[in-house]
Amino acid sequence: MHLFCFGYGYVARFLSKKLLSLGWKVNGTSRNQDLQDVDLFNYDEVSKGTFQDITHVLISIPPDGDDVLERYGHYFQSIKWLGYLSATSVYGDHAGNWVTEESETKPIESRGENRLRSEKKWLNSKLPVHVFRLAGIYGPGRNLLIDLQLNKARNVQKEGHFFSRIHVEDISNILFSSMQKIKPGEVYNCADDLPTTQSEVVVYAAKLLNVSVPKLVEVSSLPGYVQSFYLGSKKVSNVKVKRDLGVSLIYPNYKVGLEMLKPLL
Repeated sequence: MHLFCFGYGYVARFLSKKLLSLGWKVNGTSRNQDLQDVDLFNYDEVSKGTFQDITHVLISIPPDGDDVLERYGHYFQSIKWLGYLSATSVYGDHAGNWVTEESETKPIESRGENRLRSEKKWLNSKLPVHVFRLAGIYGPGRNLLIDLQLNKARNVQKEGHFFSRIHVEDISNILFSSMQKIKPGEVYNCADDLPTTQSEVVVYAAKLLNVSVPKLVEVSSLPGYVQSFYLGSKKVSNVKVKRDLGVSLIYPNYKVGLEMLKPLL
């Protein structure tokens, strides 16, 4: 089996590690050509020959740079699986209620609108597309414990504003499970079991590190692009990935995830 990742970023690296250990071949595109674990290409220099034995494709390029289908889609006619990494921002605001894959998509900011547009483009491509709507991603090298150490953590005050999040290793397992149970056209939420407010997670992380909790800040005091993350409140259901893909989360909530990340600091 051979995976090609358009956008060899954080999620792709963790998935790649898992696949390489199972004897897969992995390639991808990245601006950073110095990564040692796989052979990477410049996005503009991918040739037809590159796709000769590709069986699986992962798209993790943001919508504003994603012309993969238009540029390279005609090379994908014999692939078995294509994964598109989207985001839960496509749901918009659901007033703190639970959302499933069948919930209304009503994005309220440009990121969500662009994600939804890209989802529809890929799902209409007649390729074996699977869409993964990712909640807030954290894991080694990218988590609140590090942000606290660097004094970058924001303790944002917005009553009743729920975020969902997911550990990068659980995303990797969901993607791999989908590769084993191919069902083109499916959409999967990727989130853990415990949606909660940003402030609760910051307080817990500070307690783990035995440091002071950052002062509460109002949403209105944040930069505009950061404020947009607080426009929509929802709890993202993961029932479908557990039921349909048989996934069991390694890190079912942020408490387990942060506790396991603390020794890595």
